[in-house]
Amino acid sequence: MVVVIIPMLLLAYYISPLFLPRWRWENMRDWEALSVQLKQPVAKLKQTYEVVARYSPRGEGDPVPWQILTSAPLFDPANEDESEHHMVRVTLVSDRTGEPPSKLRLGSGNYRDVFFKGTVWRFPPGSFGFNRYRPVVVFDGSSFDKMESREAYTWDGEMKEAATKWTNDDTEIRDGFKVPGAPSEE
Repeated sequence: MVVVIIPMLLLAYYISPLFLPRWRWENMRDWEALSVQLKQPVAKLKQTYEVVARYSPRGEGDPVPWQILTSAPLFDPANEDESEHHMVRVTLVSDRTGEPPSKLRLGSGNYRDVFFKGTVWRFPPGSFGFNRYRPVVVFDGSSFDKMESREAYTWDGEMKEAATKWTNDDTEIRDGFKVPGAPSEE
């Protein structure tokens, strides 16, 4: 009986991220300890946000290819860098696996496949050992999904005109990404 039960439990543990927020249970259960470690109030860490995100790598090997386009409420209304019409590049990970959305979820990479919306928690840069220059955004795997085609088409058009209406934090923060062929910084 033990020979059957133990392998079944191990199998259940390894497939549980498909259905359950295992990473969140393991890493986000002690809010007070996180508050002390990250030097943020518990209420701010527990705050959830409804966001629109897009997959927009700057090139091959981009360590942070995700951008948050909108947030309700705003992450930090006092910070002008994170106001409306500002694209914030973030480390985006799932509350189920602690990994970014799978490349399979991105499909062909056309506009229908790169715009997502859902519920997230936001943490300071470097949280949980991720990129120390960009905010860490943990998405709720049960609510974070692709937009409908019509809505994604609208966002795609908005992003094509973004240079005139939107600001972008890509040029302001050095996060370990170097555009291929760009001169090295010395």
